[in-house]
Amino acid sequence: MDKRWKNQLIFPILIATSLLYAVILQQMILLFIASYFFITICYKKQVTLGLLSFFVAFLFLVNFYIRIEEQPITNQEITIELTIYPDTIKLNNDFVTLEGKTKQGNIYAQYAVKNTEEVIEWQKRTNWQKVIRVQGKYKNSQSARNKHGFDRAWYEFSNNKIGTFQIEKILAKKDENYRFSGRKIRAQAIDWVETTFFGKTATYIKALLLGYRDQEFQEIRKAYSSSGILHLFSISGMHISIFFGWCFYLFRRSLLTIEEFSGPFILLMFFAVILFGQGLSIWRGMLMYLIQFVFRAKQIHWSALDQFSLMLFLLLLIEPKSLIQTSGVLSILLALIILLSQEQQKNSFLYSLEISFLASPILMFYFFEIPLLGGVLTALIAPFFSLLLLPSFVLICLLAAMQVPVTGLNSWFNQVLAFFESILQFSEKFVVITGKIGLSIVFFLLIIGLLAYQSKRWKYWYFGLLLFYLLIPRFPLYSSVSFVDVGQGDSIVIQSFGNQEVYVIDTGGKMNFGDEEEKGEANAMYTVVPFLKGEGIRKIDGLFLTHGDFDHAGDLETILEEFQVKKLYLSSGMLQHKNMVNLDKKLLKKVKIVELAQGERVGNKITFEILAPIKTGIGENKDSLVLQTTMNRIKFLFMGDLEAEGEGQLLRDYPDIQADVVKLGHHGSRTSSTKLFLQAIGAKQGVISCGVNNHFNHPHPEVLANLNQHQVRVFRTDQEGMIRYIWHQPNKLPKIKRELVNPSSS
Repeated sequence: MDKRWKNQLIFPILIATSLLYAVILQQMILLFIASYFFITICYKKQVTLGLLSFFVAFLFLVNFYIRIEEQPITNQEITIELTIYPDTIKLNNDFVTLEGKTKQGNIYAQYAVKNTEEVIEWQKRTNWQKVIRVQGKYKNSQSARNKHGFDRAWYEFSNNKIGTFQIEKILAKKDENYRFSGRKIRAQAIDWVETTFFGKTATYIKALLLGYRDQEFQEIRKAYSSSGILHLFSISGMHISIFFGWCFYLFRRSLLTIEEFSGPFILLMFFAVILFGQGLSIWRGMLMYLIQFVFRAKQIHWSALDQFSLMLFLLLLIEPKSLIQTSGVLSILLALIILLSQEQQKNSFLYSLEISFLASPILMFYFFEIPLLGGVLTALIAPFFSLLLLPSFVLICLLAAMQVPVTGLNSWFNQVLAFFESILQFSEKFVVITGKIGLSIVFFLLIIGLLAYQSKRWKYWYFGLLLFYLLIPRFPLYSSVSFVDVGQGDSIVIQSFGNQEVYVIDTGGKMNFGDEEEKGEANAMYTVVPFLKGEGIRKIDGLFLTHGDFDHAGDLETILEEFQVKKLYLSSGMLQHKNMVNLDKKLLKKVKIVELAQGERVGNKITFEILAPIKTGIGENKDSLVLQTTMNRIKFLFMGDLEAEGEGQLLRDYPDIQADVVKLGHHGSRTSSTKLFLQAIGAKQGVISCGVNNHFNHPHPEVLANLNQHQVRVFRTDQEGMIRYIWHQPNKLPKIKRELVNPSSS
């Protein structure tokens, strides 16, 4: 390549990519970025680069627009034909999730298995290389309902799915007629692994060799995410280059020239992408290796940055939304960071540490935390994966395919992997919750970090700048009371100014009603946990459980695992509740348990008065903790699931009780919130925490009528999502708003 063009191809890609995402995200700032780079090209009188920019942008936009699909009508019973992608089928107990294709476009699908025979049938994915006619409805794909929370609508949009279809009944099935199907081959490979191997060995082989991560993988995911090396499984595409390196070595050892084996080798690459799951990190790794291979064979001499630019161009043609998918962003940005910093490499250990520092803003934006040992463990463990684990898994698969007994090896691998995971568990103590930083700050830190990296003392002042931005989210300049939308349940987070004290009332918990809810990971991982982490909260001063029902205390274990909880407050006798008896005793030992009774007071910066229960119970609705606190002259009353009889007792015990804001008892059930009670407390506003279209039909019309009669303004989590009272300055009336963070506009 002409020296004048060296490292210049990145500019047309940046301009075209900025224009593409200005359209996708509807962000004017990206138009200004594209204009800036285009003006720079014009100033340098590089006409060819300018024309190339327009051509690439035209290709990107046309490719994007021809993929736009019509969105389906939600919550309406319909019948559709669905072509199943069998390699995406995941069965968790009696709940199936999968991906497939309809006439309108690609979808996610869910199905509650009806009987044991169906469970057995779904366990073999190759049974489902089919087109099925099903009855059901598209779920309402909503945006994030909590600040920092999971955004289903964005998730579906960024992954090119028109929606999630809830299958209620399978009406008919027919086999597909394709002679060759990459998805069928991958499904067969997954089935073969599951029937040939067992335990952790099967889980790791599916994750590492086939890119298939099921519920068993989610159970080991925490150890790897806390250690900072989760990208070995999900985002790096590391194993692609390793496998291609092995294949290239074998081809080179043959008598064939590069020109003779290049055709089969390239076909092998594309087949590997199908076998490994077609994830963005897989495509990125394959395209990068393919470009390097072709350029080497044809003796084309492009700079590493120009090769990266070509890879990004091809990747965006394959998947225009690569840079709004988490795996794509992480894989591409990490690859770019490594590319721009590789000339400064000293040794693999120091290099890994420095890369982890440079990548930390990305982790802060997506996961709200930084694993401090990430660089160290990646440097130590990457060789273990690449030099030992991957070759061993390939070898054991080859032995099994040749009918060599591998049961003993399988058992040995299970023990080694269990031991390895137990070692990694110590890294959980070295994860720092940072809170979420803005996207503009991420780009600022990345650019400054890469520029500073060129100087000898980069680590000192870049680390200081990183530390500054790391601390900002952890000490917010406001106080707040947040009613987290946990679906059909309760969870309330109360933050003092600067997070000096943080209290949580109830944890929520997933309630399963047949086919309504997905099984699997705890509900809190999509609601309370990301909100707390996004706010920079790592320590909870007090966690109140009002009573033992699952929709109030079901995610207690998750909260205890994810955060340092100083004290767990329960009503007297609640430890006898069946949901408390079944808790993990090791987790309970990590926290000081305090049983509360009427008349006690809790807290320093924020003070809670315990108004109920009056006597020892067993954690039922009638035994609910009732708490009152004042935040910035606003009196809050939290009623748990206390019902009418308890409300009457409360009025007898506290005849002068008053509240400005009341969290209504029992989610707006007609068994609570009587006219007498509402009249007595004189609340101006009421909050009802309940699930969208919940099975209990909460809140009850009678309760809403009572509230309207007493001029109580009602806020509902099923309609509003998170309801948040926030004070940016002391001694001022609060704002009440639903706060959302949409990834497309962060």
